[in-house]
Amino acid sequence: MQKKIVYFTLHDMSDVSSGVSKKIKSQIKALGCYADVYLASINDDYFIIQDVNGKVIEKIKIVIHKYIEKYKIYNLLHDFIQKNNINVFYIRQFFSDFLFIRLLTKLKIENHKIFNVLEIPTYPYDYESKTLIKKIFNGIDKFYRTKYYLVLDKIVTYSSDQYIFDVPCINISNGIDEREILNNLLKIKKNASINFISVSSLQYWHGVDRFIEGLNNYYKNNPEIIVKIFIVGPDNEESKSLKNKVKEYNIVKYVEFSGYMSGDKLEEIYQNSNVGLGSLGRHRTGIADLSSLKNKEYCAKGLPFIYSENDRDFDQTQFIYKVSPDDKPIEIDSVIKWYNSHQFNSEEIAEYAKKYIWKNQMKVVLDDLY
Repeated sequence: MQKKIVYFTLHDMSDVSSGVSKKIKSQIKALGCYADVYLASINDDYFIIQDVNGKVIEKIKIVIHKYIEKYKIYNLLHDFIQKNNINVFYIRQFFSDFLFIRLLTKLKIENHKIFNVLEIPTYPYDYESKTLIKKIFNGIDKFYRTKYYLVLDKIVTYSSDQYIFDVPCINISNGIDEREILNNLLKIKKNASINFISVSSLQYWHGVDRFIEGLNNYYKNNPEIIVKIFIVGPDNEESKSLKNKVKEYNIVKYVEFSGYMSGDKLEEIYQNSNVGLGSLGRHRTGIADLSSLKNKEYCAKGLPFIYSENDRDFDQTQFIYKVSPDDKPIEIDSVIKWYNSHQFNSEEIAEYAKKYIWKNQMKVVLDDLY
């Protein structure tokens, strides 16, 4: 059987700086190694369906809002899937509703051989809904996801769950683009100072505040070793809060806020970094187990890194340092002791990341289905 896949997301792919956009593009590229694949997504004010090379095949304008005009999107998707004999409908998770369940039901009735597959990037995800509108959408989702077992064949998850919402799971790891390993290997430097780097969208669950609190405690004792951190991420409410703390604690010269960065400028910061800062606050969203994409990216750079969640991909390795999953300040002295007690080899760390390239991870999905 010729594999033909539609990858559907309501994420706006015109935001090229987004980590989600980069991840989806990498997944599409990986799936293209094994099948004919089409990306169906938002792009500015349009919903488009394009092939793996970016050629636009279908396009409709979103006049009001993507969530209000879902019926238009779903009608286009339905017709495209039927017309092109698509046999895998791969959906990146968003809030479910009646129209979504109806679409999946129609596809199953009209073609019982189609695989309806839902990827849930973060599970559980209920605690991530903080605004009123998201809480409303999440409430609707809670009702309609109880129907998933009737219309979904599999759920792709980065967790260890065997079933989610009574649907059998395909367990994979968050992946990375192979180019991350081939082009960006760092040489770990041993200096009098230790430089940390945090690259994220700066949300409260990243827990960067725990590191800032720890840095404040560290410098109260007039240490000999200088510790700095480069914080790369957007200007938002979380970054404003962090900047206020840094000023209050009088540690401005040890903390550099770089804003959003990419390309050569980001690589320059990486080249001056010794340790990556993963998520330190996932417990705040009720998540204990996580296959972190950021951890993979640090690994691909050849950097040792720290985090607080359970990550089955790295927990047993020697180049990570785990901190407690709580809101206590990070004990910088303990991290320094760990770092200085190891002779990290960047090539060996990056080599470990190769098993997590997207081409290998998406093959796990297709092998399970076929």
